[in-house]
Amino acid sequence: MSLLFPNLTTMSYATKANREAELETRKRFQEFLDPEKPDIKITSFAGTMKDDWEKITGAAATLTKPPIDPHKELVDLSYEFGGRYAPPLQLDLPLMIAGMSAGALSDNAKLAIHKALNILATEHNIKLLYNTGEGGVLKHEIEDRNYFLMAQVASGRFAVSLETLLQADAIEIKISQGAKPGMGGLLLGEKVNESIAERRRIPLGVPAYSPARNMDIIGPEDVFSSIQQYRIITGGKTPIGIKIAATNVYYDAIIASRMADFITVDGMPATTGARPEFASFLGIPTIPAIVEASKGIDTMVSDLYTELRKNPSLFTGR
Repeated sequence: MSLLFPNLTTMSYATKANREAELETRKRFQEFLDPEKPDIKITSFAGTMKDDWEKITGAAATLTKPPIDPHKELVDLSYEFGGRYAPPLQLDLPLMIAGMSAGALSDNAKLAIHKALNILATEHNIKLLYNTGEGGVLKHEIEDRNYFLMAQVASGRFAVSLETLLQADAIEIKISQGAKPGMGGLLLGEKVNESIAERRRIPLGVPAYSPARNMDIIGPEDVFSSIQQYRIITGGKTPIGIKIAATNVYYDAIIASRMADFITVDGMPATTGARPEFASFLGIPTIPAIVEASKGIDTMVSDLYTELRKNPSLFTGR
């Protein structure tokens, strides 16, 4: 545990100080915008720019060998997730249920998703990947699941424990999210019931603030260190990835892809129930962000290949 949480008491006080400073910054920003309304308005709508997915087209492979009998030959939609440094997860479809935290969603809503994924797996042989969000892993998601579970580690470290990390199928370190890049979050006090308070280890009925950034990640070298820490904790058996908001995607992807098994790019149209209204004008849409991320990954791979060619000892270990 010392590797993951060097000092829980120190982290607790530091997190509190970070949250207080963030609240003061938000308050001053809002007063600057509208002196008559100093309170921060929390919204639950998406960003101002949308992704026009209806205009996405597909590239048909017209010169490939056609099936002999198209009515009998199955179309393989399976997908290997991760697999760069850890064994990959074999998904039956290239789909992931995005991170929605326990708290932002009710326990009943989380349970409904859990049951639906189990039905898909047991009755239809479709095993998918489910991201917990930053609210932590629920008990039934650990004890009774037939799907792949991704545990999200966010800035608040809510409900993050060694037990859940070791039982998760993948781990995502959330640097930021598309709905509020560079900002923390707020779970209203009215939503903090007994189960959420116990799970997140916070007072009942008191608003839960997520810091704007991870306390132990200040620069790229800290990103690498965090990935390695979780990789050591899980014995190298679990894919470890990074979630970034769609902002400076090209350079963020270069940094993240240096060590991560996967990268999650969260676009501006993403929605959350915990952000200031002015966050609606931050970020870029998902579609161009994916293009920029792909370019960044290609650059990293190209640079690494060039580095290996110049210094073969990096590859041979001699």
